[in-house]
Amino acid sequence: MKTNKNILNKSILITGMGGLMTCAALAQEPVIELEPFTVSADPLRATSQELPKSASFFTRETLDAPGVQHMADLISSVPNLTFAGGTSRPRYFMIRGIGENSQFHHDVPPSSVGFLLDGIDFTGVASGIALFDLEQVEILRGPQSTVYGATALAGLIVARSVAPSEEFSGKVELSLGDDNYRSAGIAAGGPIHEVLGFRVALHHLQQDGFRRNTFLNRRDTNARDETTARVRLQFTPNDRLLVDATFLYLNFDNGYDVWSLNNNSFATSTDEPGRDFIRTVGLGIRSEIQVAESVEIHYSGGIQNSDTDYRFDWDWSHPAELMAIYGIPASEVDWYNGIDFMERERVVTNHDVRLVGLNSAGSDIQWVTGLYYRYMSEHQDRLGALSRYQSENIAAYALGKIPLGNQLSSTLGVRLEHSQIDFRDARNAEFSDRDSLWGANASLEYRPITDQMIYVAAGRGYKASGVNMDPRIPENARLYDAETLLNLEAGYRAFLFDRRLQLNASVFHSWRRDYAGWKSSGSKQVMV
Repeated sequence: MKTNKNILNKSILITGMGGLMTCAALAQEPVIELEPFTVSADPLRATSQELPKSASFFTRETLDAPGVQHMADLISSVPNLTFAGGTSRPRYFMIRGIGENSQFHHDVPPSSVGFLLDGIDFTGVASGIALFDLEQVEILRGPQSTVYGATALAGLIVARSVAPSEEFSGKVELSLGDDNYRSAGIAAGGPIHEVLGFRVALHHLQQDGFRRNTFLNRRDTNARDETTARVRLQFTPNDRLLVDATFLYLNFDNGYDVWSLNNNSFATSTDEPGRDFIRTVGLGIRSEIQVAESVEIHYSGGIQNSDTDYRFDWDWSHPAELMAIYGIPASEVDWYNGIDFMERERVVTNHDVRLVGLNSAGSDIQWVTGLYYRYMSEHQDRLGALSRYQSENIAAYALGKIPLGNQLSSTLGVRLEHSQIDFRDARNAEFSDRDSLWGANASLEYRPITDQMIYVAAGRGYKASGVNMDPRIPENARLYDAETLLNLEAGYRAFLFDRRLQLNASVFHSWRRDYAGWKSSGSKQVMV
């Protein structure tokens, strides 16, 4: 794939005098001590040094670097994280080889890798997430079902935007590059009132897409046109209550023209170039209420509505080229020439209420117990054939960290979940299924000296049953069973050389079960 190498040396970053003073200070002080930070995906508020699972983290310093615009720019830096092709931006993530393959008409909505941004569930539609003005991105590998349920069988990605600050601050970023690449972003925030703060971020990116369509004589059939708008409000009337809300609008209207008959990556000849469009409106709310000295009630939830339009030229060509290369007669060329499209409208609501017992001294048991609800509805239109998929998940879970001495501790968790799915299409095919699912995790953490930790962990994740939407599959084979993933892992975390080097190492082994099973007449069969 061709990359915009000149973006790095053509980037223009406009910052305030505070940024210049920081750079000058760093130049005078060459030693930078690495510091752990709180992992927002962990309900026990573990730091990045204490987390007993394999994970990668990106903080604002990395996310603000020139040329870092999208999740695609981070994937190569994350072990065991890949994504499936077929989209203009990474949308279907795979962790340790487990995840979704594509978004063609027969693919099903349930996902194996969850994606959250400020509490809003973007699982399966995360291609519209830009990295501008984000505070932190966390990638957790292995099953995370104890806290995050059926959508986190393989792992979880959690992103958090920059929070409102106590003083006014902001930034402006401009970038220019090859293939008409240009992007601009502005973010600003501060106090509205002594108890209310705000943060606003706007970002827009355009690019021709480094492809040339020789048939249409165009260079923009694979273009990118991406807009992100975000408003975040934080209300803190006292030290016992926090309410945080994020309003989000995304509009990614990208072309999709990447295939050619001669496998030329940069020259195409399609007569009907494709499109990869997603428009999302979302709201995320988070609140924390302290009800006792070491007990809090946490709520995190969101709602998002996404409209997507995915289409591509299935013959990768045009009639004259098909007839010339393959000798197809003009009377039959229409059978080979055409475009495939799938339009979807997805609505997702998620709610998570937790009772949290935390001890700042770390001498007592830390615990979390919670209730979770998720509803997803998706309408599909594939070449005029309509269908509707719904899923509903209700769960209860508990998680605790138990100290076993000055250097040893254990983390235990369990989750019980009820899942229901319903599917119906225009051919009067109708399916429904229910599952009772459970997940668990256990880990043992040993800290031999300061800034070092050795852990061993075991986890059981799960994914609910579903429906294969491809009508060509016999109806008695379209409903497939739930699956599970068992994971064993050992790891070592350390800050070394006076906190100038951070080391994270882990080994794992996983057993995945029932991922190819279907339900038929009450028995399990193997799908080939």
